[in-house]
Amino acid sequence: MIRAIQPSDWPTIMKIQNEAYDEITPEPLSVLQGKWRRSPELCFVYENEGVIQAYLLAHTWAGTALPSLGVELEDGVGDEYVFLHDLAVSSNVQGSGIGPKLVEQLFLNSAKAGLHSFFLVSVQASVGYWQRFGFCSIPQIVSSSYGEDAVVMQILEEEANVML
Repeated sequence: MIRAIQPSDWPTIMKIQNEAYDEITPEPLSVLQGKWRRSPELCFVYENEGVIQAYLLAHTWAGTALPSLGVELEDGVGDEYVFLHDLAVSSNVQGSGIGPKLVEQLFLNSAKAGLHSFFLVSVQASVGYWQRFGFCSIPQIVSSSYGEDAVVMQILEEEANVML
């Protein structure tokens, strides 16, 4: 079941983040919670039988300077598009289709909010994963906090391809 993040979910979200990332430094709790507070309608967990197995954090953003990892979000930035900040699935259930379900929920909630353009920064050689949904690489410089293989990707909702 996909549901909104609740305050009691954060210890499990942090655990999943720590197991998902080995090439970049996991972000502090306060930074992740800032993204959730900015756009709670764009942040979810996937829960099965009372166990959180994955999460997705996205928030509204504007301009060409994408947020850096590990840094609190700035106030006063517009709502031009959705920045898909993080999708992490517990290693116990990777490959089970949970990730695409969370991405589909993001597309649905974004459309309800009138947001139809999406950006993300692919890390840890995940470009192929994001291409499945219709994301395309774009030539844009991103903060070194994302690691050496970071690639900025973009999609417009009408080009989205959710693979369930």
